[in-house]
Amino acid sequence: MKSFGLTLAVFSVLGFGLSGCFAESPNHPSQMSTYRIIDLGSFSSPKSVLIINPDVGNIAEKSLGETLIITSNKIIEKQVRISEVFTRCVIDGFDANFYIKSGNLRLDRESVEGKFYKSTQPIRLTLQGTSYQAEGGIYISKNNEQFIYQTTASGVTRIFLLDPQIKVTYEDHTEITNESFKQEFVYLGVVKGVATFMYREFIDSVARPAFSQEVKYDLNVDKTIRFKSLELQILEATNSRIKYKVIHPF
Repeated sequence: MKSFGLTLAVFSVLGFGLSGCFAESPNHPSQMSTYRIIDLGSFSSPKSVLIINPDVGNIAEKSLGETLIITSNKIIEKQVRISEVFTRCVIDGFDANFYIKSGNLRLDRESVEGKFYKSTQPIRLTLQGTSYQAEGGIYISKNNEQFIYQTTASGVTRIFLLDPQIKVTYEDHTEITNESFKQEFVYLGVVKGVATFMYREFIDSVARPAFSQEVKYDLNVDKTIRFKSLELQILEATNSRIKYKVIHPF
């Protein structure tokens, strides 16, 4: 397929009367309609959330060499799952159609009027009998109306209303493989009431810690241990197991 040099973007529909495309089965063509031009919205960034395991206040039990607490970041990305989309339209007087495979589309842009979900794979645009690859997706307005979007190389964004509307399912996609920073606190045993731990930091999910430090605490003096902002209450400790409660994370 030829490269058409197109990008897909989201936009505000405020102040525009819109005509559109008709969603259909590839084997059942529908009537065609034209497009209208709209403004772009702003990019949407995935949400970063701190993971604490175990949770604060929970009592946990671990064996020698196991990690007592891990803190790291996870990314939550808003997505929609759609069925296959095939539409027929008119672009500048020429017959055209868009095709989007079924699957998940991620939230890419949004405005006060709605949200734009972009396909991770190129969509297919056929114009004057020639097929091209283009970036694209589905725009869902605040009134839950659905559109196909396409932005030309000159930056003009086109909107194509889907009629009838397609089935969409909203999902939260969680990504934890690309952790930028992770902290661990590992139990190394106890001798005559003195417990030993290993603190480790990981950057960019590398296997070897970027920083580590061994620390010791006399549990005969105080069963609450503190390291940086971490605070643990030690309930029981032997040379093979430890039982504890997380008071405060890193």
